[in-house]
Amino acid sequence: MYKNIELRKMPAGSLVRITETLQTNDDWKKVMAKIPKNLESDRFEPKYNDLQMRAIAEYAKHSNRNCAEILFEEWGTSGRVRPTLGTLQDIVKKAGILKAADEIALMLQEPPVSRPDLGPGAKINTQITDILNESKEHNHTTKSKKDKTESTAQMKSDLPSFFRKLKSKSLGNKTTQQVQSSQSMQSEGEYYGVCNSESNYSNEGMPNIPLISKLIKPANSQKNIPYPRQIIKIDTTILQNKTLIQFDYNELKDITCGFSEDFIHGPTGPTGKIGSGGFGEVYAGWHRQHGTLAVKKFRNLNRITDKPDFVLQSFNSEIKFLAQLRHENIVPIVGYSIQKDTADFPDLCIVCQYIDGGALDRNLMAKRLTEKQRLDIMVGTARGLRYIHKTEIVDTESTSSDAGDSKIINADVNIHGDVKTANILLTRDYQPKLCDFGLAKSFNTTMITKSVVGTMAYMSPERLRGTVTQKSDVYSFGIVLLELLTGLQSSIRIQSGELNIKDYVTEKAPNGDISELLDKVAAPWSKGQAVYKLAKKCLTDDYILRIGIDQVCDELAKITEEYNNENGIVEGEEEQENFNEAQSVQ
Repeated sequence: MYKNIELRKMPAGSLVRITETLQTNDDWKKVMAKIPKNLESDRFEPKYNDLQMRAIAEYAKHSNRNCAEILFEEWGTSGRVRPTLGTLQDIVKKAGILKAADEIALMLQEPPVSRPDLGPGAKINTQITDILNESKEHNHTTKSKKDKTESTAQMKSDLPSFFRKLKSKSLGNKTTQQVQSSQSMQSEGEYYGVCNSESNYSNEGMPNIPLISKLIKPANSQKNIPYPRQIIKIDTTILQNKTLIQFDYNELKDITCGFSEDFIHGPTGPTGKIGSGGFGEVYAGWHRQHGTLAVKKFRNLNRITDKPDFVLQSFNSEIKFLAQLRHENIVPIVGYSIQKDTADFPDLCIVCQYIDGGALDRNLMAKRLTEKQRLDIMVGTARGLRYIHKTEIVDTESTSSDAGDSKIINADVNIHGDVKTANILLTRDYQPKLCDFGLAKSFNTTMITKSVVGTMAYMSPERLRGTVTQKSDVYSFGIVLLELLTGLQSSIRIQSGELNIKDYVTEKAPNGDISELLDKVAAPWSKGQAVYKLAKKCLTDDYILRIGIDQVCDELAKITEEYNNENGIVEGEEEQENFNEAQSVQ
């Protein structure tokens, strides 16, 4: 059941009702104040302080996001023991946010939280029949005694059977619920999107009852409405690109074993889920013509964003960039898939070459990279970024709602937008390849945006303010350099909370000497201090004073050349050395 599922693994959109509830009257602050530093300890010590609370509020203001959503994102990915939905349920009860507790109970098929007879926490009659009668006969002043006395608890006692009958749709071949009473109304169960493989929960035989909010608000006032057909269109440069293969969705489903949550190594290679990100899950599968593929399956994020075309923009952006960026340090795209016959939102997939060495963050956690391999990863990643920054991207910008009415733009500036160790894949010989271009953008010189999207620990100060330049990527790369040097993650847990790796290293190396923090797995280090000096240049707060990617590449080339000379490595022997080291690890 959902109770033991970590918050970070909950299906997209499943917590939106809770975050919206906690946003009211800033109730998220009450919850944040009740979060313990140690979930396993009987003695309560707060995990967050007022400064961190203000930081979330400020970030929400800049990013135009929900404070509770940001809190769950931060809390859900921090600490040795990760919070579950059951953990959240206990904390909202302690904080006295009974409405949020009821929402969680509804998801868990549990009875509502017991309430007092009087006061703000008293029961409110939300019986559906009453609401329908009120909306149709609002001039009537009398009702039956039975209707007046039926309680929230009585109504919700029938909800477990209600959920069992819902044909909830997971990402894949599933389609949006058709509500018999009104096709424009969304069912409660689909809203929660029960699709996690950890749940044994069954949804069969459930009547089609529309979401209550749909009954009492005009349809045009709803955020979570089905996608208009004119929005569901693919960038013309994608459709016209003859180098991309448009896969049949069911074929991708077959090769990934039905988008299996279980990862296995079979006779033909890896199959099943290999990772997940902000926009979807990634699955591996063997194709008889194209070999082993990585299939990125997009989530339906229209439940958790004010922009109904947000997911489609990400899909278009990633394919457009990957199709035009062909480089040894960028993951190669093979094609895409669009399941067009869904009622609400199309199932979107991007198909890339499978990179068999895993993501950089996992390799660092596995403690198996030498100094030489780390230097080569730095150089290759920087070269990939330089290629992105220097390549002219042909973009399309829609000028009307009609598909195909667009104009070609040759932008001066491209950015990756989400540079981090999780988005750097490694081949077996540790050659880095940048992936996940869902936040990549093309624009002229500098862009100002109200929507700040990305991974917070890697974001530059100006990007948090809504200013985006190519040097935002350089800042993110500086965080990656610190991770490669220290073997630490981008956010580090300390006694009083958490610190960004930049602040942690600065605090632990006040004199600029990083030798004590260098990852001992790669010892002895000879170029750690030189790389740290470069990292500090990348992490300059003022983006005007921050170095560009050209200088980064030049300095890394110099550092690597010095390393090779000191260790007697001849140009051309490096690839063989990396290959031999990779083979020995395996």
